[in-house]
Amino acid sequence: MSTPSGNLALPARFGRYVLVNHLGRGGMADIYRGVALGAGGFAKQVVVKRVLPEATQQESAVQMFIEEARLSALLQHMNIAQIFDFGEQRGEYFIAMEFIHGRDLYDLMKRVAARGQGIPVHLACYIAMEVLKGLDYAHRARSAAGEPLHLVHRDVNPTNIIISFEGEVKLLDFGVALVGSSGGDIATNVRGKPGYIPPEQLARKKPDGRGDIFALGITLYEMLSRRHAFKPGAIMDVLKQTVALKARPLRLQDAAPFLPEPLCTVVNRCTLANPDERFQTAADALDALDEFLLSAGLRVSQRDLAALMASYYEPEVRAPPVQPPIPPALLAQEPAPAQPAAPTYAVREPGGGLSLTKLGEDDVRLLFASGKLSPQAQVSQSGGPFLPPSAFPGLSATAAAAQERHEARLAKARPPRYAGNVGRVAPLRVMARLMLAKSTGRLHFEQNRAHKDLFLKAGQIIAVRSSLATDRFGAFLLQTGKLSVEQWQRAVEHTRPFSGRLLDALLAARALSPTELADWTREHRRTVALSLLGWTGGRYAFFEGESPITDGTEERLGGLALLNEGLREHYPLERLVREQESLRHKPLHRNPDPPVSAGDLALSATELRASSLLNKPGNTLTAALAELKRPEDEVALRRVALLFTEVGLLAA
Repeated sequence: MSTPSGNLALPARFGRYVLVNHLGRGGMADIYRGVALGAGGFAKQVVVKRVLPEATQQESAVQMFIEEARLSALLQHMNIAQIFDFGEQRGEYFIAMEFIHGRDLYDLMKRVAARGQGIPVHLACYIAMEVLKGLDYAHRARSAAGEPLHLVHRDVNPTNIIISFEGEVKLLDFGVALVGSSGGDIATNVRGKPGYIPPEQLARKKPDGRGDIFALGITLYEMLSRRHAFKPGAIMDVLKQTVALKARPLRLQDAAPFLPEPLCTVVNRCTLANPDERFQTAADALDALDEFLLSAGLRVSQRDLAALMASYYEPEVRAPPVQPPIPPALLAQEPAPAQPAAPTYAVREPGGGLSLTKLGEDDVRLLFASGKLSPQAQVSQSGGPFLPPSAFPGLSATAAAAQERHEARLAKARPPRYAGNVGRVAPLRVMARLMLAKSTGRLHFEQNRAHKDLFLKAGQIIAVRSSLATDRFGAFLLQTGKLSVEQWQRAVEHTRPFSGRLLDALLAARALSPTELADWTREHRRTVALSLLGWTGGRYAFFEGESPITDGTEERLGGLALLNEGLREHYPLERLVREQESLRHKPLHRNPDPPVSAGDLALSATELRASSLLNKPGNTLTAALAELKRPEDEVALRRVALLFTEVGLLAA
């Protein structure tokens, strides 16, 4: 077999890759399905983008390709296709990126339409929300020096949104993305696919993230209305219709009168001609769609999207992507001899915090520059002793700059809204009060150099952060028995932890599925958050309004009901008896105007029975305990009594 580019006979060796079959050709690159080879028979399926020979003669095209690789390498997010490698082989630039077993959204929309059907409303919203998560992350991305990039994708459309058969949604192709610092013609050149280019870009105005919201809005409009947003025709005709939106804005309810009005309002706002009238951030659009789903009572998850893919792509969806056979002669070919190995580094935070190994010098500099390593961290080179970063010439300047930024942040930091001693006010009470007040901000705990942060939004925990090595995801998977030590070690052997590829290796080895990854990640975060209920010492502080710096995802891990789950795990009978000693003989009264109801606390059947004993006006805890028919229910009654008093259902 041969490709359209250079009559290359396939399969063919290309450095450490074997190009297996030709998938297609873009504007400046041929795209291949390939296999990355490594030591010990390691093989991983990838997609290789190889610059066209004719494009290498155009400096601007090569620069655009390099820029795509550079930007994509900075973006590590579950909704953005990941770049594994970038380099030059035989004078040809290439990018190796993850192979996604699925189809693009355009193909799905065509297949659904061919059956005279449409993508269900809740799943169309879910796809858009997943893309918005990736866009929100990209728009907020920072350089290795910590400076905002003001990145704009500029080519959001159904062909650049891929959906895996496991229900994952990923945004592709940052080849025409724009960094905010770009100027002149680069910034004002019209890029993208006609029909999805925002009007302000056609007017040669410098684009920003609101243009990506417009393109995603058009995509969602087409998913929901089951038709093109603009009448198909010549490119100029489509562009004229886009410009005409100023006078005649799109109205989803006109194209699809069967859709709920609140949803139409959200989509219409995304597609307004004036960017000042659209949602100003991808996070705002994401919140609006999330609010619609909640108000409409629609529940949706990755599993639902995977089920939709299964219904339209049988039997492909059930067959794992088979690695094509590679001729032994190609396996025997070795890439050019490697250069002498650069020194590797290990880093660790004092007090049992973050600890990473097998890092390159650039990795360590990036960790200091991004703030993931504190200025007090210690560094070891090639197995040597752990020393301050100032002991290494290549790291001292970056670590010193990190120290200056740390000191500047401390000088500018706002004082906490609340602060206190955990020995006097337990984490349960602190968390309950903030949840009842529907607070938004960062709740910080520290004890013996261990630090944990809970980020709340309207009283719901949305993110967690911990400095403890025992709280890392890998430790969680091993401690809970979800993965064996052998599975974990095999993945570690073929990846560098800081590069973010360890989970990719686990997925590739089928040690866990994408669905398991999503479920276990959520369980891990909840576990880390709830472990704070076991703290009996240290200090806490609440910084109002602070938001997490994460990969762009925002997951509601839970509120008051989550506290009840934590009580079951971290409050044994001995602790309950000790902490309720002063409450034993005090009359308990139901709050006539409680801030929450018992139904908000996700009580078990046993806890519901126990709560009925606390309903009698003026009853004491001792009296309620005496009425128990089963002694084993004592812990449930005490737990309910503690929870009810903390959330304001009972008063002593």
